[in-house]
Amino acid sequence: MEGIILHEPIEIWGYDGDKCALGVVPNADENVEYQWFRDDIPVNNGESVVKDFPVSKKVRIENSDLVRKPGDLEKKNSSCVKDNLCFAAPEVKVDDLHIDYSTALGSGAFGTVYKGKWAGSVVAVKALTVTKRNRSIMLDMVEKEINISSRIRHPNIVLFLAVARAPTTIYLGHEYIDGCNMEDAIFDQETRQLMDIKPGDKLFILRQCVQGVAYLHALVPPIIHQDIKPSNIMIKKVCHTTKLCDLVVSRIKSARAASMCTTQIGNACGTPSYMAPECLIHNEKTRISSDIWSLGIILIEFATEEDAWSVDDVVDTVDAIKKKMTEKEPPIPNVNVIGVPEEVMTSKKLCVNYDKLLRPTAEDVLKCVSSV
Repeated sequence: MEGIILHEPIEIWGYDGDKCALGVVPNADENVEYQWFRDDIPVNNGESVVKDFPVSKKVRIENSDLVRKPGDLEKKNSSCVKDNLCFAAPEVKVDDLHIDYSTALGSGAFGTVYKGKWAGSVVAVKALTVTKRNRSIMLDMVEKEINISSRIRHPNIVLFLAVARAPTTIYLGHEYIDGCNMEDAIFDQETRQLMDIKPGDKLFILRQCVQGVAYLHALVPPIIHQDIKPSNIMIKKVCHTTKLCDLVVSRIKSARAASMCTTQIGNACGTPSYMAPECLIHNEKTRISSDIWSLGIILIEFATEEDAWSVDDVVDTVDAIKKKMTEKEPPIPNVNVIGVPEEVMTSKKLCVNYDKLLRPTAEDVLKCVSSV
């Protein structure tokens, strides 16, 4: 239907005594439709009011009977939350991931992504190298971020599935997206032809980007991605389901940079072309407002199909961007917007306001994108 995004099912799980209970939310707005199963047989269904549980907690279903009336879980909220970490992703053996090392899906300074297969499903496996120099700080950061990422459940964020460890490498298994990243969808001609993203599809894709960021920022405490950029946004073929990725790596990057004391820019980390001016120029720590700046840059580039800073032919791109920022030049190329309404572009321009206090929240941007 026009204006409605259909999501893949979201997991809900807890415990019925010593048994794991799994549920599915087909949709989530003001109310939730639910259906419980036992041994593959439907036992109850209905509608319940949405309630948010802290992401740092574990929902434990103490009643041994899974058949509940709407509102029962909300009434037991005070007694059903336990301080354990059962949401943590499973620890598996490296061999269990069945990694195909013959072809890399992608690579970067912090590792290489391979295709694998785990528990019968195709997965994307990121192999992160742990060196002697940064081993202690990296391992500590990895453990914390794995714990956070394993509890994130949103249809517009790549699902973290499993972790495996070797002496010098940590393997992170994620859901595999059969498609491309937004960077290639914008700038690679062959990929653009393969994906066949039409102007009318752009608003649908942009809306999903904003939904993922809004979810992260709405958590308590909020999660700051720190490295929102087109290459960290995956788009599926045909259906164009769009998901943020590399939440773990964005923080590992920060830890490694700090340990090396060479590539980190002050208290911030990220990719210079998408970093907020307060981070790139004034070395401020990344915040929700700096994520919003990054979001604005990628939305502008996707809408215009151009480099937001027009520095591709410059030798020192970082200095060129800093100079433009110092002069408060707006990061918007003078080209026509393709397939995105003007009112939506107005919202994107607010995201790249040099005054961080005047930038909208992700939810504000989402309202604008959804109202078109």
